[in-house]
Formats: sequence, structure tokens, C-alpha cells
Amino acid sequence: MGMEVVKGNREFDYKKLVVNMLWFVVIIFLLAISIYIDRFGFFFPLETLGTLEQFGSFGDFVGGMMNPLLQFIVIAMLFWSIQIQQRELALTNETLQATREEIKESREATQASAAALQAQAKFQRTQLELTAIEGVLSKLLLDLEDNSKRGRFAIGLINEESLFDLNINEIVLHINKKGYRAICEATSYNDDEENQQILFRVHDLLAELQGLLLKYVQEDGSQYVVEHWLKNIFPYLVFLNKYAIVAPYSCVNEHDKILDAMIDFFACRGVDFGFIKDKYSMRSLLYSEFCN
Repeated sequence: MGMEVVKGNREFDYKKLVVNMLWFVVIIFLLAISIYIDRFGFFFPLETLGTLEQFGSFGDFVGGMMNPLLQFIVIAMLFWSIQIQQRELALTNETLQATREEIKESREATQASAAALQAQAKFQRTQLELTAIEGVLSKLLLDLEDNSKRGRFAIGLINEESLFDLNINEIVLHINKKGYRAICEATSYNDDEENQQILFRVHDLLAELQGLLLKYVQEDGSQYVVEHWLKNIFPYLVFLNKYAIVAPYSCVNEHDKILDAMIDFFACRGVDFGFIKDKYSMRSLLYSEFCN
């Protein structure tokens, strides 16, 4: 860039000036010698150079002609030296500018690579968390399937209808079919102690699912995926909530707090997830759509 400025300004060629002035000095010197020879004759032998006063006068004559020229040459050489330094400085600036651009490009490439690695790592974490959620939910369904013949319950519905001798999966199907607010109570139909063990196992798996979902949200998980899994686990929470008269479960009591934490995390990312409270919160069960 510096060289472009210098060339654009059409810098003066001091080197050429110095060389021309040196030739001019040589010519003047030869001219002075020629004038001396023409005036006084050839200066060999040395006695023909004239008297000391005459030689001194001639020296003053030559010095008077040469000194201004030599001083001018010195000044021209000074400007020439400055010009050389300017060229070197321009080259140095150009090199530094190119180095800065290379460093900038390298930094941008490093940042882009780091961002890509972070995005990849985050994607892998979210995929692992989703895999863990699927694994826990599958375990829940398998456990309920294994205990379906031993765990039998009865539910009461808002329209005063009662259903007896149901396993948890059947109750969940009724909840999904008739709505989360349709069920008003749930009780044991057979062995209370055995049913309690089944319910505690369901509670533990639901609590694990809630924790995995919250962690997934913290890792910038998708709101649509979260809503999908909430839709899957909420019927079980509704059932435990209606059974809580006998045994309160922390996964039910903590559910709304976890839901609020999810909403706050999404809000920090500029995503409005508040509508989920009206669909999958324990508070929403207080307002029955079946009550007049």
C-alpha cells in the first residue's frame, strides 16, 4: 500500500540527479583545467604553474565554482537517502498489513472451526440426551407391561362414571382419550402395597425423565421435541396426581417448577414457551373443562 502511494505521487529520482551533478562537477573541473592551460600553458614542469599568489587565486576560482555544486550534491544525496528509507518503510508497512490480514483470516478460520466443533458437540449432547429420554420411557413402558397383571387400579371420572380393574397403561389411554381434566380420583383395586411399589417405580422413572428433559432444554434443545415428550409423560403425572391423596409424589409436586425453569430457558433464547403451562402443568388441572 505504501509503495502504491509513493508511485502514485510520482517520486522524484534523486539518484539520477546525483549522478548528473557528479558528471557536471567533472565537466566543470575539466573546464577549469582547460581554462588554466589555455591561459597559463601546460603545468609541467611545476615551475610553470605560476607564483603562489596566482595559484591561490586559481584555487579560489575553482573552489568557488565547485563548492556550491558539491553542497547541492550532498543535499540531493540526503533526499535520496530519505527516499530510500521511505521505500523501505512502505515495504515494511505493506508486509505488516499482509501479516495482519493473514492473522485475521487465521483467527476467523479458528473461530469458525471452534464454533462448528461447539455446534457439533452440542448436537451430539442433545442426541445423547434424547436417546436417554427414549431409553427411560421405554423402560417405563416395559415395567408397566411386566406389572400389568399385578398393578390394578380404579378411576373416577368427572361425569361420575367409575372404571375398575385397569392397569396404568389402560388408565393413560383413558386420560388421553377423555382429556387430562376428566379424571377426578384414582385408587387401588387390589393389593395396595404391591400397587404402591409399582407407583414408586413409575415415579422414579418420571422424575428421571423430567431431569433429562430439563437438561435437554439447557443444551438448547428444540421446543417441539420438549412438547412431544411432555405430551407423552404428562398422563402418568396426572394419574399420580389423582393418586396423591394416599402417597404424594415429588415428581408431581416439582413438575410445575421444572416447567417454569424450561420456560425461562426458552425465554432467554427468545422463544415463547409460556403456552405450555395451559397444556401440561399441574395448575391447569385445577380448571376443569368438564365443570359447568
